[in-house]
Amino acid sequence: MRWSGLCLVASLLAARPAFGEGRLGDLAGQCAVAPHPCGPDVSAPRRTGAVLAALTIGVAVHGTGSYLVGEKRTAKRLALIEAIGLGGMLAGGGPIGISGGYPPTLTLTPVLLIGAGMFVTSWWADVGVAAGAPRFATARAAAPWSLELAMLYLSDPYRQAGLGRLAGDVAFGRLTLGASLMSDAENEIRTGELDARVRILGAAPTGDAVDDGSRVTARGGLRGHQDDGDHVELATGEVEVIGRLDLRRIDDALRGSFVQMSTGIGVERAYYTGERDNTSILLGTFGWGLYLGNRGEAQLFYDHRRDSMVAGIAAGRAAGFVGSMNASLDWLFDRHWATHLEVNVGTAWLTTFGLRYRGGVK
Repeated sequence: MRWSGLCLVASLLAARPAFGEGRLGDLAGQCAVAPHPCGPDVSAPRRTGAVLAALTIGVAVHGTGSYLVGEKRTAKRLALIEAIGLGGMLAGGGPIGISGGYPPTLTLTPVLLIGAGMFVTSWWADVGVAAGAPRFATARAAAPWSLELAMLYLSDPYRQAGLGRLAGDVAFGRLTLGASLMSDAENEIRTGELDARVRILGAAPTGDAVDDGSRVTARGGLRGHQDDGDHVELATGEVEVIGRLDLRRIDDALRGSFVQMSTGIGVERAYYTGERDNTSILLGTFGWGLYLGNRGEAQLFYDHRRDSMVAGIAAGRAAGFVGSMNASLDWLFDRHWATHLEVNVGTAWLTTFGLRYRGGVK
């Protein structure tokens, strides 16, 4: 009953005529950066109703919020993406669920994740359009090299711990090499990572604002993790492909936002409580984000891996299969200095605050 009432209120609010509907807004002169950068001039009650509708009815019918603020073409395209994503979820997740996770069916997990990524991110994008997310923002290329110092706070059902992390990377043409070291104050938790990324498509690492942030990257990595408190040691080797698409390529009303997905595989050797085990892991992420002017970006994303410190969300019968939910914010103070904030939620919580220096930026 409460759900139905909320849907009704949202629909009534959104049905009110919009003031000056169809006119372009004027956001301090920045709306001239791109065609229709700020969308129709929609009244506050109508936009509020559209957001509520997108969060309720729109869970099942993606594009509801966009339609109610006058972006009908966008609504149709988001609904089509939803339908394709739903098909992928059924094709990949159906056999896995019906068989109870029978190993041969797990090869369909990438299909499930890509379908889920299309389904979920098209919903998030619809909420963004309904809320009037700014469309004048631009992407920014990675810096030629960077150093980051971060503080992390881990809270799980059994303990709390503060950690420090030092990370850096440097680009050599299309190849970027990176490394990081992390430890807690008592040196009971230690993690080291090395990775190499090859830029297949996308802007070169200049640190400058770019017209299009779309890119494709191949990544290979090695990771070692030791936790004396949990008596666990992990050694992991992995490869993955990471893709980002600026959503203005789908529709101009989605300008200023992006989706990012990745998929890959890894092999892992685990040592715990006197036992050794070798296993394979499936890597996969999907997320939706916004460019914040030319100062950075914010992203909401899902990570399928469960061998991190937060593991996966306790999801009833799906526990052990579902990964973590995450949110991140990168903000540039100037051309060289930036901050990185991130929250990861699984069976544990991990909060990160980092300060990054972007070198080689003119």
